Amino acid sequence: MARQLNSEALAKSIDAIYEAVLLPDRWRSALKAMAEATGSEGVGLLRFGNNGNASLISEGLDVHIEPFARDRWFERNDRANRILPLKPKGFITEADVFTREELDRLPMYQELLIPTRFMWFAGAVAAGPNGSTIAITCERRLVDEPFTRAEVTVLDGVLAHLRRAIEISVALEGERDLGGLDMLEAMGRAAALVSPKGRLVRFNARFEALVGAGVQIREGRLAATDRASDDRFQALVRAVAGGTLPLMRDEPARIALSRGTGRLPLFASAIPLRGGGEEIFSASGALILFEDPQAIRLPAEALLQASFALTLAEARLVLAIVGGETPAEAARRLGYRADTARKYLQSAFAKTGTRRQAELAALVMRLA
Repeated sequence: MARQLNSEALAKSIDAIYEAVLLPDRWRSALKAMAEATGSEGVGLLRFGNNGNASLISEGLDVHIEPFARDRWFERNDRANRILPLKPKGFITEADVFTREELDRLPMYQELLIPTRFMWFAGAVAAGPNGSTIAITCERRLVDEPFTRAEVTVLDGVLAHLRRAIEISVALEGERDLGGLDMLEAMGRAAALVSPKGRLVRFNARFEALVGAGVQIREGRLAATDRASDDRFQALVRAVAGGTLPLMRDEPARIALSRGTGRLPLFASAIPLRGGGEEIFSASGALILFEDPQAIRLPAEALLQASFALTLAEARLVLAIVGGETPAEAARRLGYRADTARKYLQSAFAKTGTRRQAELAALVMRLA
């Protein structure tokens, strides 16, 4: 027996979607409830736009995750290419935009949907973050019946609620982004958010103070003022914001941005912002943190010695490294032999109970 839409169950699924707005980890289960209510195999939210593409789907559509990414169906999505320019006011189906002959030859149907036993849909659009569009799609299998006009009418009756839930989710994610930047501001950290395609989304006041002093904003994107440094910086932003850098790393990706002779470099690190799927409502793909060694307030040598029983030579080396110099640079400036500097650093690790320079720096900064 073909599955059909259940109006009562659909109303309950809308309640679940509003709950997911406040508890984002419930989005998948809420979309599953909507799929069951609409007689669909799955329901998905797909974001298209300059912020980068993203998706949030119920488990019934998991079969499409790998081929969608592998075969780049976001870029060659026959449905989206046909529907998004129309900006439909309500739900539409394949019968509204394709002929039967087109369904028999379009790559998306012949290479993706039909081989996975899918065919029919009812879809609508809503406003996403920063001018993007979020498509709402209910997907039925090939063995099921297409959505009827009566079912589309029922879906239109809840569309205002779906759009409102998406609107609130976009606003809440924006507030979370701002809250994170404010928190970093209070911690003395310069930070900026960029989209998955590398466009600048938001930044805090401490970042603004660094513009022109190692970093700049060029055509809506972050860039290093030094050309050689900028090649490495752009590669870092593309890898982290675009999702090609592995999430499991010992430390955030970190590079030095040259600021010319006589000035310590500006350090930039990047942290990906992706997780349970709710990133579809946010314009941000990565958090870029900046550290200015010349603005770092370091503890006195005597305090460092007293706190961890360091020798004066060890304390001076540690402070130089925390201030932004490499061990080799610090050794040369302080007049230490390279092998001696390595021994001092290993001794400092042992006395402070740390294993990496990042851990040592974080520990020392707490004394400042």
